[in-house]
Amino acid sequence: MLMNKKMRIEQIRLANVKKIIEERFDGVQVRFCEAINRKPQQISRYIKGKTKLGGELARHIEKELDLPDGCLDSTESIDDNLDRTSAALKQYFSDFVVRPLIRWSDINSHLEGIALEDKKAYPIPGKASDKAFVLEVQNNNISTIASPGDLVGIDPEASVSIGDYVLVKVENDLPMLARYFRSSSSKALISIDTSPVQYETEDYEIIGKVLIAVKQFSY
Repeated sequence: MLMNKKMRIEQIRLANVKKIIEERFDGVQVRFCEAINRKPQQISRYIKGKTKLGGELARHIEKELDLPDGCLDSTESIDDNLDRTSAALKQYFSDFVVRPLIRWSDINSHLEGIALEDKKAYPIPGKASDKAFVLEVQNNNISTIASPGDLVGIDPEASVSIGDYVLVKVENDLPMLARYFRSSSSKALISIDTSPVQYETEDYEIIGKVLIAVKQFSY
């Protein structure tokens, strides 16, 4: 029973490969071999049934042709598999929005509406408003949640609640990251850098809520 099942899977793989060669490479086996980086003599043995098309080669073909993993083992149409994969990717990326990527040194200019040169964009998840932006952290010891090179998504229109992380401006200094909390007398902020400082309501201006922090990995 196991042998019959194994043979059936190998036959399905071979049928799918033949269909790919016919439909995507106009029946030209050499072009197919070039696309998957294999010698024609080797592939010819599989096509003629002299060698069984195993799982290792099937996964290699799928990878080289950008096909869904395991699709060569299926009796379903390759195009059906691709359609489902495409739909899943569209759903995944529909949860992202692209917003301006701002350097830390340019944050004041951005907030003042000054046009910046070489402005880039970055995707962030969630329902961010049109005024949201992504900030590239550059200052050393700026906070315990973001280091130089990290990216922080900021939304000026998002509602802020107790416990949220926010980007704030204190007097004429550059903005800083802080956490919103309630003190004994009023709502206040506490900076989250290496030397925390508490600020009362009249001493700061909230620029926006932190939606996401993307860490810069090092190897």
